[in-house]
Amino acid sequence: MFLGMMLGFLLPAIAFVLLLGAVSFIFILVANINGAVRSLRSRTPFSRQLPQYATFTALIVTISLLCLITLPFNLILFVGFGQELSKTNVFVTYPVRLAPVFPGAITDDQSQSDTFSHTLFRSYNVSYAGPQQVASWYENSLVGPIWSIQRTAQRVESDELHSEVHSYCIEAHWSPPIIDSRIFFFEILGREEGPYFGTHVNIGTPLPITDACTR
Repeated sequence: MFLGMMLGFLLPAIAFVLLLGAVSFIFILVANINGAVRSLRSRTPFSRQLPQYATFTALIVTISLLCLITLPFNLILFVGFGQELSKTNVFVTYPVRLAPVFPGAITDDQSQSDTFSHTLFRSYNVSYAGPQQVASWYENSLVGPIWSIQRTAQRVESDELHSEVHSYCIEAHWSPPIIDSRIFFFEILGREEGPYFGTHVNIGTPLPITDACTR
């Protein structure tokens, strides 16, 4: 995610500097051609007409050079800001990252904080297990001294590909001995067969992420 943000900043900045340089080159070229034409028409030496183009040309070249010189420093500042933002996000979303995660290799793991709904959420994908297996694992894992399942729900729907999409909702109460207790919603979505076999998991607290737990 951060790499995408960095590229999203760097590429437009480089494109802007290159565009500014191209505009400068075109302006200088046009100014020289225009000056040469006027010189031929008025029989005035072209050297006498240069001052009227020099100021604007120097301004464009200066701006281009400043953009080129300051680009690395701006990139360093942006990278530093991104690292601090990432640290802040990890700190803010730590409660949802304490929830159990299906064992094995997971992909697209990310956690965020929704300030509008005051909800923390984490999501990830499992490509080697179906939703039923993942849901069963969570039902067996969310037991013990700090976890207790409040309710479960299951739903099967058909999408536009006429493939069955299984969705499971597990609402669990988390009550550690020191930290304040929380309600967690585990949304488990996916297909049991076919080319799109796999599972997507959403973990939200204190509200669910999708309508899988509200229907």
